[in-house]
Amino acid sequence: MLPDGAAKAGVFELHGGKVTVKMDGLNPVSVSGRVLTAPAINAHNTFANPQAVKPAAFTGAQVAGGLLTVALPPKSVVVLELQ
Repeated sequence: MLPDGAAKAGVFELHGGKVTVKMDGLNPVSVSGRVLTAPAINAHNTFANPQAVKPAAFTGAQVAGGLLTVALPPKSVVVLELQ
């Protein structure tokens, strides 16, 4: 739990899929996130291509009724902030 009452969670996924988590002890009303993903699992930044892999806004998560539901893209790392 962060000082402002928010909670952060990190999730990674190789194949993609949907995850639902019961949020016992937390009652978030909103969720925002960032995602790091690329078409190839071995994608990486280089001096020639420094933007091959870069963070982007993530909109595949929602909270409702004490549940967090996240649709994870393949080959991704997602960091969520629950308020």
